[in-house]
Amino acid sequence: MNGCHAITGHGVPPELLQQAFSLAKSLFNLPMEDKMKAPHPAGMTPHRGYSAPGKERAFQRADHDASDAERRRLLQMTSRLETELRPNVPYLLKESYEVGEDAIEKGYNIWLPEETLPGFRSQSTSIFQRLRQLSFAILEAMLMCIGAVGEERGLTIDVHSEPVSQLRLLHYLPMESDERVMKEVSRLPAHTDWW
Repeated sequence: MNGCHAITGHGVPPELLQQAFSLAKSLFNLPMEDKMKAPHPAGMTPHRGYSAPGKERAFQRADHDASDAERRRLLQMTSRLETELRPNVPYLLKESYEVGEDAIEKGYNIWLPEETLPGFRSQSTSIFQRLRQLSFAILEAMLMCIGAVGEERGLTIDVHSEPVSQLRLLHYLPMESDERVMKEVSRLPAHTDWW
């Protein structure tokens, strides 16, 4: 599958989607010192909390062409991946906040203090849970369409039942068109999130 796909009739109330956009706007309008009260850790795990503009870099095609062993090695690296292996890859001019399952040890959530943005934790958790339910409905529909049954269907559901999903609130900042600046910062180019 390439490109964008829209899903209609998904059962997620428009009010909940609007709440998600409003929540993201409230979050990203906070002063930087408030957003940094829940910083994304220096490494790749857990992929939770707030990432300031310039924290992430765009992926190069070579990153995705690596062998499985090489991918595992890259994934185990933390800050070295960003600073030494890809020093010339532009930083992404965006900020993000990731939320996932609360009940897991490895991918634990990193929360803003309640007084910093009242209701943020409960609202983002509610949105995440509803969208995760939708993801299972979509998975069931896809399995039905490809005729997956028995062990194949069961293994696929088991893999996707692991608590690895996340809600990623994103804010892309305005960007100058100056060529010099564009070598240092970037929008997210065509890519895949499949490692």
